[in-house]
Amino acid sequence: MHAVRTVAAGEIAAAPWLTAILNPGGSTPRVDAPAPISARELEVIGLVADGKGNKEIGKLLGIREQTVKNHLASIMQKLGVRSRLEVGIQAVRQNLSSQESPQN
Repeated sequence: MHAVRTVAAGEIAAAPWLTAILNPGGSTPRVDAPAPISARELEVIGLVADGKGNKEIGKLLGIREQTVKNHLASIMQKLGVRSRLEVGIQAVRQNLSSQESPQN
């Protein structure tokens, strides 16, 4: 239970001897929680999963194509993926592609 509480608090759970080797300074290292995905990023994810290209996503959302690319870069970092294909796969796995697309 101690390890679960430690990890839940954002700290690394390890045996004391391992912690001493990895962190000789003595302070407990913290793990930063991933940044949450914004509502706009969720819209972009859903449209990517629906097979839309950057230009089409931009038109549907009323934003520039470069803004779509920026959102995709942020999404990929947050999800820990390297391509829009992986973004689409994650979206399908999370049932994000079934969301209604915005209409203009």
